[in-house]
Amino acid sequence: MTNIERTLDFIELWNKMDHDGIVSTISDSIIYHNIPMPPAHGRESFIAAIEPMFAISKEIKWEASLIAETKSGEVLTERTDTFRLKSGKLISMRVMGVFEWTKGGELFRWRDYFDLAEFEMQVATQAPG
Repeated sequence: MTNIERTLDFIELWNKMDHDGIVSTISDSIIYHNIPMPPAHGRESFIAAIEPMFAISKEIKWEASLIAETKSGEVLTERTDTFRLKSGKLISMRVMGVFEWTKGGELFRWRDYFDLAEFEMQVATQAPG
């Protein structure tokens, strides 16, 4: 399996809201940095960082519009991440992600870059629907 395939499978776990599947994919020593938020180091910190997304979401849909793998194996994604909140609001963000995998197929480093102001504006202003 290629790292691109691993990344696409990981994205699909998010689309299925498969919390256990996501957690089973990561390394115990994962570093997850959802920039501009503080980084999460290790499994428990990672779980604590993703819990709020599951707690407020009714549906998650991530779509990779571009994906590439570097010569050293990092996978770069340009995505649109959409969350239908339990309140009915729909939040959609542009995201640039970098995924790094161990040779054994565990995600050990993940960085996502997004515009926090774009997210906050949608949360504050969008009517449910």
